[in-house]
Amino acid sequence: METNGLQGKSSSPKEISLLKIIVAHKVKLFWVTIIFTSVKNFVSICKVFGSVLYVTLLLLFSGFASAQNGGAISYKAMQDSISVYQKINISKSKYWVDRYFEKARKDNNVKEERNAWEYAIGLTFFEKKISKAARQVEDYFSWAKASGDKEIIAGAYLLRGKSKMAETDLKASLDNLYKCLELAKTIEGSDLKEYALSTISSILQITGDDVKANEIRHEMLAYFTDKKIDSSYTKELKSSRIIYVNASLAISYRKRNLMDSAAICEENMKKHLKFVDKCTQSVYYLSKAERAYDEKRFADARSLFKKSHDMCPAEYPLTQLNYDYQIGKSELGLKNYQEAIRILQSGIDSYKVLPEEEGYMDDYYKLLANAYKETGQLEKANFYFEKYIVSSSEFSKLKSAASQAFREKEMKEFNLELRLLENEKKEQKNLLQLILILGTLLVLLLLALLLNFYRIRKRNELRFQKLLAKLNNAQNQKKIIDSKDQELEENTSTEVSSEITNQILEGLRELERKNFFLNPDCSSYNVAKKIKTNTSYLSKVINQEFQKNFNTYINDLRINYAMVQLKEDRRFRSFSIQSIAEELGYKSADSFTKYFKLHTGLNPSFYIKQLNSL
Repeated sequence: METNGLQGKSSSPKEISLLKIIVAHKVKLFWVTIIFTSVKNFVSICKVFGSVLYVTLLLLFSGFASAQNGGAISYKAMQDSISVYQKINISKSKYWVDRYFEKARKDNNVKEERNAWEYAIGLTFFEKKISKAARQVEDYFSWAKASGDKEIIAGAYLLRGKSKMAETDLKASLDNLYKCLELAKTIEGSDLKEYALSTISSILQITGDDVKANEIRHEMLAYFTDKKIDSSYTKELKSSRIIYVNASLAISYRKRNLMDSAAICEENMKKHLKFVDKCTQSVYYLSKAERAYDEKRFADARSLFKKSHDMCPAEYPLTQLNYDYQIGKSELGLKNYQEAIRILQSGIDSYKVLPEEEGYMDDYYKLLANAYKETGQLEKANFYFEKYIVSSSEFSKLKSAASQAFREKEMKEFNLELRLLENEKKEQKNLLQLILILGTLLVLLLLALLLNFYRIRKRNELRFQKLLAKLNNAQNQKKIIDSKDQELEENTSTEVSSEITNQILEGLRELERKNFFLNPDCSSYNVAKKIKTNTSYLSKVINQEFQKNFNTYINDLRINYAMVQLKEDRRFRSFSIQSIAEELGYKSADSFTKYFKLHTGLNPSFYIKQLNSL
């Protein structure tokens, strides 16, 4: 039987379980996963040397048969050669792809020529040559359109959609996936609809719309559950599909902290384990590991991640990177910081991240930043935290593009409904046009608000990073914020003697040591009284020595204290803004918020939230 990962007739265990399920995890390298699940049977079930021996014998037998019968090497033999040599000799794998093309074209077999195209594109993606693969996909798409075969054209739209994901063009990806859906609905007995929906649900998950993604997955689960078993849809394949869909559902439930629902998905997976291979079984343990991690059972998570990996070891750089991420985050949770650094750093050093992948690497970078921070390696912590900020920004752009594409599709569907309704009820034409205009304006307004929100958030995150760096590098934590006033209070020509000036400065230093500036009664009168001088001399000295007025001097001390205390004291961060303001000597939360934002550019609540996320 021919194998075709794109059409869903058959696919290798490791290809499905270890590559497809990476979408479940937070390295977020969705595109490599999705493209790999679209290619042919690239991962052999056998070990490498056993596979080579098997293929060699098969080719010898095929050659002998050819000599006897005047035939050529079979498609099956070439498929096995491509699969085996891909792992050990990519040039030989490409050689057999070329032979595959020659045979298919000689036989005028468009189905097998389609397979040859998919093998060729899959090898290019395997080499991570994204631009070259994109060109191949366009050539394949042109060939598919010329073939006139609806199923081949629908499959080409599907592969093109996944290729656009690799290029991080989610809008174009969705356009192609929806065209695949439209065609697939007209093809009886085809699973292309479900595979297009699977990819669409992944994009929905990128945008954060887990509810809608799960609606699609429940439809898919019902389809694969109700579909009758036959020669092409075996018990093993059915169980595999059900396991994968439940694994995807569990991801969404965990993201929404619905752990009981995620556990139910795992129980549904468990019922089918006896019908599938080890690699598909490993998906079940992977799901349990992620739930254990989310529930902060880090030792259990580490053990389950290792069990899953031992059942189906990584054969691709991406799957190894994902495994390093899983073990690294478990070690970090267990506070084994040096071990976490060793694993995570080794993983990122071994895997060469492409520019197209940067938007999916934010969680990995954040883990490394936190691990280095915990060990006091602040330079490296800052380096990876900056990479995390950039990666998060890139990922936000992807989410925004995908969200816009979904909104555009919904708007098209809405417009279609309006036109149909207009034909049926012409008398309501003016009203319907008004609804359309208002709907469009609302969408544009929401889009503008969303873009503005992301812009403000990005700006504030950058301000926070600069402020954090200033805090970490400050020699004197009471002078992180050192404001200057252009207009000073004391403009009299009266000079203050050096003896009195020194007395006042020493008094101020003593009050600073005692944190008197946190007292609500910290007025110029009370301060002057405590250091045995008058308010005029006090203001004059503060003006001359600090180039600021008394109120500015006190506010600087309070804001500097607030920034340092909030950074170092988690308990202090748990207070309400009102309570923090009172601790600092302010009479209202509004006063504290006003001065904090004036000096830092950030609201106290945002500053606290960012600190808690470190």
